[in-house]
Amino acid sequence: MTHTSLLSPPLLFALAGLAACTAELPDVTTSEQSICGLGCGENGGVIAGVPFWELHLGGLANAQGVRLKGFAEDLAHAANKSYSPLYVDGARLRGKSSVGVTLLNQALKNTIMVLGVKPVDKRNETEVYLKITDVSLTSEFQHYWTSGIAAGGTIETYRFQWAIPDPANPTGHLPFVDMCPNLTAPGEPWTNTVHAIVFEGDRYTATREIQLSPHGGWFNIACAGGTPAKMHLVRRTSASSSAGISTTIADDRQAFARMWAADYCGDGHSFTETGHKLRIRDRKGWIAAAGPVGYSTLDSWKLGFTYEAVWRADGAVCLNTPRLADVNPGIKAEIDDRCSIPSCSSQPWFPANWKLHGDILSANPAPSPVIVPP
Repeated sequence: MTHTSLLSPPLLFALAGLAACTAELPDVTTSEQSICGLGCGENGGVIAGVPFWELHLGGLANAQGVRLKGFAEDLAHAANKSYSPLYVDGARLRGKSSVGVTLLNQALKNTIMVLGVKPVDKRNETEVYLKITDVSLTSEFQHYWTSGIAAGGTIETYRFQWAIPDPANPTGHLPFVDMCPNLTAPGEPWTNTVHAIVFEGDRYTATREIQLSPHGGWFNIACAGGTPAKMHLVRRTSASSSAGISTTIADDRQAFARMWAADYCGDGHSFTETGHKLRIRDRKGWIAAAGPVGYSTLDSWKLGFTYEAVWRADGAVCLNTPRLADVNPGIKAEIDDRCSIPSCSSQPWFPANWKLHGDILSANPAPSPVIVPP
């Protein structure tokens, strides 16, 4: 596993509310339309209308104008700008104290990432403190959503809260607010619903293109319920890979990113909403049929169950019932306006041989427990 070091994490969709604290940051209504990416419509968090999901350990600003200025072991060191190294080791944070002691696991509680926030349409940078207020205990680690050869393993998670320091009293009681809202879908076992998963190695553009960055200093802070967090939970990231459990961007990682976002046309446009339920099968067979996001043959016989789409890296190969069709009857026409996708039912290979034509088969779970065998 690679090591990324120095300073900075990608705040997967961060700071919803900074606008109320400072006029230098955009309001939600104006900016969400213009720079909405991974943070909008698919379970992401937003800070002051500025969705973002990555930071650079070396202090580079991300596309949304957010950069990591330093890492401090507590508020006093942050106020004095007494910074120490910060590292990301695969899918775990590691820091150093001011005297060189390694900070990991519970020792990271109350440490501070000092951020600079300067959206592209603003002149001045606002300083923000991002505090780690909780680190999951071993018994509270998040479990992967996989089975078979990809089964087992847990993930350390972190609760992040942010605040704008008071220049008159920088170490005083600041109004810290959760970075990650609880946007998890019912029935999905997120151990800590306001925590985030931190991992390096994969970068996500606003249109969900995946790029590898093993030594580049970028890393994700992936809120529970968001696309990058789900990618990690189904072991479709570099940091969640191990011997015999690995994919490439072309070999289903990109397909998963499109699928989570309902990016049917593969052009970056999302047709989903926060917390919507979805069930999947994957070509590799790593998703447990009885697990939180998988489904069994018995599940597929329940009244109201429908197949959604077969997916590959460039979007949906075929599409039957879009996931929001129950609340938006006109959504199929909206999709057709953007691109032409054939129905899955019209394909001679569907559903028996879908694995020969795509990486994932998604479905809409049945609202009824009534079983109607074919």
